[in-house]
Order: sequence, then structure tokens, then C-alpha cells
Amino acid sequence: VIESSSTDVSLERITVNQKTAFDSSMGDVSIDSSTLYATEVKCGTGHFMAVKSTIDQLDLNGSLGNVKLASCMLTGSTNIKCGMGDISIMLLGNRDSYGFSFLKGKGDIKVDSKSYEEFDDTSSQNNILIDGSFGNVDISFYE
Repeated sequence: VIESSSTDVSLERITVNQKTAFDSSMGDVSIDSSTLYATEVKCGTGHFMAVKSTIDQLDLNGSLGNVKLASCMLTGSTNIKCGMGDISIMLLGNRDSYGFSFLKGKGDIKVDSKSYEEFDDTSSQNNILIDGSFGNVDISFYE
């Protein structure tokens, strides 16, 4: 477990082949060019950012902090619970590489700028399940 209760944590070029947990209660967590397996992220009021990384079996609880995943590959089953913070995800690959299931709350869920209320197509090996609350979720793709 990596906690950033009141300080920021920055990790670069790491590979973790076992369960990893990040708790950004008040501080920010930043990951760059890394590979993580079975990753749990709790945002609290802190922010979580991953860039150019592969994250397998992500379990993300957005809470109040914002989440940004840029040029990332999400593999396996990804579960995202939006709190009040916003979540921005730029996935490597195209839309056909991922399956999605959305349950919208008060915030917006957009995939390639198209808004969704509910959607369920988890026919891919890489499935992303989003439980929206008050925050917004914006997903785009980068090939």
C-alpha cells in the first residue's frame, strides 16, 4: 500500500507484478511509464495521474479527487466508481479494444465526445465498468 495522506508520491518506470494499492487521501499520486497489476486506487481529496502506463485489473474509487489516465492501456477488468471528482481517460488503442458498461449518476459519461446514460457491451478481454455519481467521466482513444 502506497499512501499519500498529506504528501505527494511520484513513481516512474516501475513494474509491479503483485497487488498494488494507492491511497491518495490528501496528497497526489503520479505514475509515469509503468506497468501495474491488480491495482486499487482510492482518491480521497487527492488526485491520481498515470501517463504512458499499463494497468491490469484497475479498481478505482474517485471520491473527491480528480483522476487522469493519459496514453494508458487498461487490461482485464477495470472498475471505476466516480465520486465528485472528474475522471479523464485517454486509452491506447481503439474503441474496439475495450468493452464498456456504464451506469450514469448526476455527472456526464462521454466516450469520444458522445454522452451515454447507460450502456452495456462487455464482450472484450479488456472491460471497463463505470459507476457514475456526481463527477464527470471523459474517455478518448489514442492509436
